[in-house]
Amino acid sequence: MRRVHVPSLRDVAIESIRDAIVSGHLRSGQALRERALAEQLGISTTPIKEALRILVQQGLVITVPRKGNFVSTQVDSLLSEVSMIRAQLEGAAARLAALKATDEDLELLQGQLAVMKKLTRDDVPDARALFEANTAFHETVRAIARNSMITQFLQTVSDLDRAFRKRALEMNGEVLLGFKEHSGIYEAIAAKDPDVAELEMRRHIMETAGRVLNKVDTPIR
Repeated sequence: MRRVHVPSLRDVAIESIRDAIVSGHLRSGQALRERALAEQLGISTTPIKEALRILVQQGLVITVPRKGNFVSTQVDSLLSEVSMIRAQLEGAAARLAALKATDEDLELLQGQLAVMKKLTRDDVPDARALFEANTAFHETVRAIARNSMITQFLQTVSDLDRAFRKRALEMNGEVLLGFKEHSGIYEAIAAKDPDVAELEMRRHIMETAGRVLNKVDTPIR
């Protein structure tokens, strides 16, 4: 029987607060009151305290002695740095995928693109389904690359990456543009063109980061 992972209250608090910070719902420099956060999430202050300690370590929260916890004023700078790391590593993964992909690998990627395409056609896209499809595509490219070090290094920024991609998918036009960019990555991998595959992946990540951090909605075409 497959074990089902049930997140702890601390993990729920970490993800909820992290997503709120990265999305901008909790603003730069805003005070983070433990009791208020606990009431909003319907939990005690103990997991909130633990979550804030973790978020301080991740650079999203700062603690000011005798004043409390605040959203870091350097969140966007941190996210920009994470995007640069992702672009380099995922670009390398796409290059390797273009060199190593089997017919079965390409069929899997193509199937994931088909799911994404269907979701982009919905009048009100399912945000969770889109996020999961986006995640599956990137994870599959990494798996095809068959490079454990790339996977290991990307794991160190995975939490911030997930929160950032959720923020991106909330922007107008980003869903359709993201699908087009993923299609370009797939086509380069299928054509076994490592140079273009790497370029397309890097461009996708950095241009998405630019649009999100500059808060530029993409025109819907």
